[in-house]
Amino acid sequence: MQLNAVLNTTIQSALSLSVLSINPHQQSETTTSGFSHSNLHLPSSFMNQSLMKLLLSTFVPLLLLSFRCASQLSPDFYSLSCPTVELLVRGTVRSASDLDSTIPGKLLRLLFHDCLVQGCDGSVLIQGNGTERSDPANKSLGAFYVVESAKRLLEMVCPGTVSCADTLVLAARDAV
Repeated sequence: MQLNAVLNTTIQSALSLSVLSINPHQQSETTTSGFSHSNLHLPSSFMNQSLMKLLLSTFVPLLLLSFRCASQLSPDFYSLSCPTVELLVRGTVRSASDLDSTIPGKLLRLLFHDCLVQGCDGSVLIQGNGTERSDPANKSLGAFYVVESAKRLLEMVCPGTVSCADTLVLAARDAV
């Protein structure tokens, strides 16, 4: 319903623009820029092209936005492939938080630093020279062991199913 209203408004706007054209034979008072509103007439072929460009530039994005993508996030993504994923991660985070009250803040900060660079990809968890984890700016990050413990547990129950990035996101969510 909203899409139809937007399309109708766009068509009306485009049609109201189509009355503009340049007529060099008409005399009228010019504006400070040297152009006048009353002698503006554009050739019909130009108007057809302009109208077509306007309609395409408006309708194509609206049309694309109206379709549901298969890659959208889903809260039950692992419901079939690893139904206990949330329970396992939540249990790991709770156990660690019971032992160290700073874990929730550390996990949230860890997630922030992971997502800040190039999206939430779990790259902050990778160890080694030249990685985000070894970057001097990230030396104060902590709680890696919580995510790594949860990931080890998930690999035993659902091998090769849950990504490191998802494990980090679930751990940070459950921590706060």
